[in-house]
Amino acid sequence: MTNTSPARRPIEPVYTPTDHNDFLLYAGDLVITKTNDGATRMFSGDIRLSIRERTSLRAYVATEEQWLFEAMEDGYEVTLPPGASLKVPTASAVPNRDGRPSWTTADLIVNEVQAGDVASAHTFIIHVVRSLGPGVYWPRRPVTGGTQNQISFSLPGWDLTIEADTDGRPSGFAHIIEATPTRRPVTAEDVEHLGYRLFILLSFLRGSEIGIGPIVGLGADSGIVWARWTPPRAKQTGGRHRWCWPGLVPVALPALASGMSTLAAERGLEIAVLRATELLLTANDASGGLPLDVRIPVVASGLELMAWSVLQHCGWLTSHTANSRQLQARARLRLLLKWAGVPTELPHGFSALRRRALEQREPEGPELVFWLRNRLVHPPKSATDPDWPKGDEMIEGLTLALWYLELSILRVLGYQGEYVSRLVQRGWEGDTTKVPWTV
Repeated sequence: MTNTSPARRPIEPVYTPTDHNDFLLYAGDLVITKTNDGATRMFSGDIRLSIRERTSLRAYVATEEQWLFEAMEDGYEVTLPPGASLKVPTASAVPNRDGRPSWTTADLIVNEVQAGDVASAHTFIIHVVRSLGPGVYWPRRPVTGGTQNQISFSLPGWDLTIEADTDGRPSGFAHIIEATPTRRPVTAEDVEHLGYRLFILLSFLRGSEIGIGPIVGLGADSGIVWARWTPPRAKQTGGRHRWCWPGLVPVALPALASGMSTLAAERGLEIAVLRATELLLTANDASGGLPLDVRIPVVASGLELMAWSVLQHCGWLTSHTANSRQLQARARLRLLLKWAGVPTELPHGFSALRRRALEQREPEGPELVFWLRNRLVHPPKSATDPDWPKGDEMIEGLTLALWYLELSILRVLGYQGEYVSRLVQRGWEGDTTKVPWTV
């Protein structure tokens, strides 16, 4: 029997750049509210998003009223008036001076703007700032007028499809996601939770913050009925290491999304895992902003959080033991790794940590990770001859701690596939191996 069902429409961005990855999201009336006394004024202006090396969301207004300067000094909030049109603008609404003797032009930093009726949206379009990387083997799917690179997956309450343009679309966004709710009514909080889960999921795959841009709700006629604009959290470069080689994305993305959906049933555990993933991304940052002395305590905090939460939820620790000093952090980490099926012995080639292990009589990896953390966050014992861990020890310790944390996250998400191990110091790019608990 021939399939006569109509092809899906291609997934397309709502916003396209006006110049050098700057986007005009809104042009019209803006309400400026002073946060100290609640006084308001309405001005004509724009809301613009920039996704260059640094991302920003700003409101631009111009007026002859001195009040605007006062609001900038006292603190302000930018909102849209009720009934404001969310149609994508084609021209700026910032007025010209036109010979007026007094004139104020303001560039206002904006943290968030929401407008419209979220419950009337049938589908949502989510703009993703950074790319999952070249080398992703995107499945080609039929759409109206041809085919499109797409991967489908699900998160709690949502069916999603992410697309990637490889034909040079000048949209400024790396990916566009179409999200269809599976239960109604949809609230702004539902969309906010979805955006955060997507941020964590896609950033974890990329190895650094990917940036979730504008989220737009489309009505039955595909017109914009709701929008949420925030400055995306995005890194220009990828992480120092990426466990998910781009070739694994088509398999790993749906698998991890399924694991996140299962995890969402235990909200306390989910919150801890999402937080630990953020700590992993911070410690794995390739921009060079944080020294080793800071990155090691950051990733150790993620390991402590994972051990505290996972071991309680799986019944390996009681809440009393987890919140007491009876079990040291290193012992909890060892238990977490045993639960996850991750080896604790020092990897081959980690000679600096092996020498330190003999000197300190610290037997294996979990003990050395927290020995390093303690030596970095506490003052040395001797004020006349202060001593800290050596550079090669810190490099090896950070690598080991990051490996422990990313594998613990993969394990709690139920991942059973392949990954790129950061412990492998030589080999071909894209060489993968099975996660330890499946071997």
